[in-house]
Amino acid sequence: MNMTPTKDIFLQILKEAADRNISIGKTQLIKLLYLAEVEYYREKGERLTDIDWVFYYYGPYAIELEGILESEEFDRQSIKTSSEKDYIKFQVSENSKKYGEYTDAAISVLLKKILGTWGKCELPELLNYVYFETEPMEDVKRGDRLQFEKIDRTFQPSVIPLEASSATNKKVRELRARVSDRLKSIGKEKNIYIHKDKDELDAIREWDGDDENPDLTNIKVSFIPPGDK
Repeated sequence: MNMTPTKDIFLQILKEAADRNISIGKTQLIKLLYLAEVEYYREKGERLTDIDWVFYYYGPYAIELEGILESEEFDRQSIKTSSEKDYIKFQVSENSKKYGEYTDAAISVLLKKILGTWGKCELPELLNYVYFETEPMEDVKRGDRLQFEKIDRTFQPSVIPLEASSATNKKVRELRARVSDRLKSIGKEKNIYIHKDKDELDAIREWDGDDENPDLTNIKVSFIPPGDK
């Protein structure tokens, strides 16, 4: 089984966080990785990494993560706080930044969902969910290895509120402009076939936006039943 290197997953999490102007510390970074493990197993029925997670003090942890986070690919910035201990912000180092993704598309989408849900939550809220609401942490004692086989794969979480990154918003604007120009160039003799699905039509209207809706007054529109082409 080919598993994604943990370092690449960390880098992808930090990339997504930077796109959303989210500051990430070590505790948060490790817990987001753990949640990615949980949701990947829920979707695929297999592990995302080969990390040996254990119940360490108050939550899921793995000793090997310390060595990974010491790698030169990560920059650490110390930020003064009102408490005695400074906050250490993690980010991708300038020398390690590259065009594109650090992980494949499926894992990238999963991490977008994780960041969309938990990226801007307060740390106590994230920790509370990790400690008390994820199956591998149920009925374990400190020092126990976490068993991902306990995850309920039939469980369907509620819709995750994704917050688009600046790069994604730019792509959406460019695509919207191309579609708008294309629709305006269609002559009266052309037909537009619209799937008869109210939810889909509502989504299209929401996506188009009132300010960029093309004028379709004189264009013939045919409605076809779902499944018919």
